Amino acid sequence: MIYFGVSLWIGGVLKGFHRKIGKARNVGINMVELSIDYPWPYDKKELLSEVLEGIVGSDLGLAIHAPWRDIPFSTPYPYLGDALIRIINDAYVNIREYVKPLYIVIHPQTLQRMELFDNRKHAVMRTRERLEKLIDITNGETPILLENITRGFASEISNLIEIIDGIDNTGICLDVGHLASRYNRELTQHYDSFYDYLEDVVKSLSDVKVYAIHLHDVDRNNKEHLLIGEGQLQFKRIYKIVSKIKPRHVVYEVFNSKKSKITIDTLIRNIEEQVSWGRIYLH
Repeated sequence: MIYFGVSLWIGGVLKGFHRKIGKARNVGINMVELSIDYPWPYDKKELLSEVLEGIVGSDLGLAIHAPWRDIPFSTPYPYLGDALIRIINDAYVNIREYVKPLYIVIHPQTLQRMELFDNRKHAVMRTRERLEKLIDITNGETPILLENITRGFASEISNLIEIIDGIDNTGICLDVGHLASRYNRELTQHYDSFYDYLEDVVKSLSDVKVYAIHLHDVDRNNKEHLLIGEGQLQFKRIYKIVSKIKPRHVVYEVFNSKKSKITIDTLIRNIEEQVSWGRIYLH
């Protein structure tokens, strides 16, 4: 079975989602990826509990997007590691009280200059160490995924593949919108189109577990996480290409609109047709 889901976070269309779960299920949404952003899990716990009870009570699958703001998970500085792991584990423990998550996705980011000395090597090494510790403290029961971001160390898929190599219960969350932003900014001279670049990325992942993909539209100014149809991406082409990696979870990570404030209703309407196309191409 393929899960099709939406991404929810404390600053978005979170409040009231539990009242629209039936409508979401009717259009084929069967999971939620819950983004744990500050002040969660340390404050506003009542809202977190309300959201979790609504999701779990409706029998939707639940995944965790780990905190990422101010969280340089791939920093080569060794002593930051324990604090970073503790923050992510705190998020996990609070949610595990309600349900076993489908997966945890992490941004393996660092602002260090990778071309200097052995910085890249050290970033890879520290990230591997932290992944292994997280797997231990979560008892290896939940896959931990690394997500590509738009620039820097974690925008290079080969770095993520190297990090997870040989570590059980890890994988990739491929964010197609982030790939498009990177292509627009850095790679247009190397490919005839974004879809040629996406083909190359998918080929590089042929022997890697890609548990999840994030989909959202991106415009030519690299405004991301747009409602589908407000940017430049052709999603039928994307579905055909990513079908080769057989993702288990497809999450529509949509937070922005150029036209109006996003509501739960507009989000569900926007995704409805996409879920239908996803089921056709990703079966």
